[in-house]
Amino acid sequence: MFAVLLSAIFLAQFDFFVVNVAAPSLVAQLHAGPVALELVVGGYAFAYASGMITGGRLGDLFGYRRLFCIGMAGFSIASLLCAIAASPGQLIAGRLLQGLAGALMVPQVLGIITAVYPPSGRARAMGW
Repeated sequence: MFAVLLSAIFLAQFDFFVVNVAAPSLVAQLHAGPVALELVVGGYAFAYASGMITGGRLGDLFGYRRLFCIGMAGFSIASLLCAIAASPGQLIAGRLLQGLAGALMVPQVLGIITAVYPPSGRARAMGW
């Protein structure tokens, strides 16, 4: 279970940076201009950051595990949509969805760790 939780945090953080590597390909294949590239990068960050508090609160209300699974499924579907995007607009929409799904998924990791691990092991789990 712990490896899955850590992989969720890794995926959400990795997606901040991985698109920078793909920027030249986005320009060549999708004919994305500078504004579109900025929205691809910044749109994810904005959606992710702005949804974190709401995502955490939804986990408190409806259950950490349920929201984690919804967030992980949404993140996977949004990643697929990004992979098959045929235009900069489609890619931007996919990245926004990825950010929102990440905002649902990541706060649940802390909630699950707090609920599952005893206080003595919680600090070590959070450190990972």
